[in-house]
Formats: sequence, structure tokens, C-alpha cells
Amino acid sequence: MDVRERYILMSYKAKEIQRLWSPQIGDFYYLPPDEIKVWGCDEAADLSDLEKIWLPRQDQLQEIVLHPALNTAELPRMVLKFNENAEYWYSFDSFEQLWLAFLMYENFKKIWDEKREEWVKIEQ
Repeated sequence: MDVRERYILMSYKAKEIQRLWSPQIGDFYYLPPDEIKVWGCDEAADLSDLEKIWLPRQDQLQEIVLHPALNTAELPRMVLKFNENAEYWYSFDSFEQLWLAFLMYENFKKIWDEKREEWVKIEQ
């Protein structure tokens, strides 16, 4: 599980993903200024007023991208995206970063701008 600063920032800036979070036992999250935690049974009452940043695991990101409603015939087309702009995809340091970037690209037409440290809408 990637808990490095870059992934925390990418996750934080992915507001579309943060809005999807319905905390489940075992979810990773970041509590500023520097605490990585795993959601447990007692968390809701103790942390309701604190800002939490969900750090989705790779399987959670894949579940969002590969939603059951998605036509499985689309899968090969999606995988071919990794061949397009390979330099961009190779710039990520973990599978969580890569899947978050792929999710943001596929679902929201955004790419990670490393210099600006934010997700930017792409022109199509």
C-alpha cells in the first residue's frame, strides 16, 4: 500500500474520488499532519470532525474503474490506453498511483500535472 507523500497528495486532490468514500473497516486514510491510519470499528465517533484523506487501495481503484455496469468488451480498449502516452503512465511510482491516474483519466478525463500538483482536465 502506497502511503508516500505523492500518493497522499494525488488522493487528496482527487476530489471526485474522495466524495465516493464510504469508510469501511480496513480502509487506509491520512490524518494531517502526518498520521496514516486504518479504519476500524470505533473510528466514526472519534473522528467525525477531523479532515480525513482516503487512500484507496489498488483493488478499490480497480473496482471503481471496472464497475459491474461496465461492458467487459471495453476492457481491451482501456488496457490499450497504457500504450498511448507511455511516458506519462511510467511516471508513477506505485500501482496505486498508476490506477488512480488511470481512474481519473477514464472516468473524469483528468491527468496528473506534476508541476502544478493537481488534476487537470484534458481537452479531447
